[in-house]
Amino acid sequence: MGANGPQKLPEGVAEPDDTTQVFAPTCGRVNTFLADHFIIKTVDTDAHNNITNPSVGRPLANALLA
Repeated sequence: MGANGPQKLPEGVAEPDDTTQVFAPTCGRVNTFLADHFIIKTVDTDAHNNITNPSVGRPLANALLA
């Protein structure tokens, strides 16, 4: 988690983000996911705290189901 993604991992451990697809994490791997298009600033909240919208729940649900 965080702005820089996973750090200092051995080669081949992380699964790169494919932003052209629906987030579908690979079980047993460190999956990267750029959430810039999901956690965004709105009139009600800033981008850092906007985690209660449905577009955030879908990737989270996919991670839990992996």
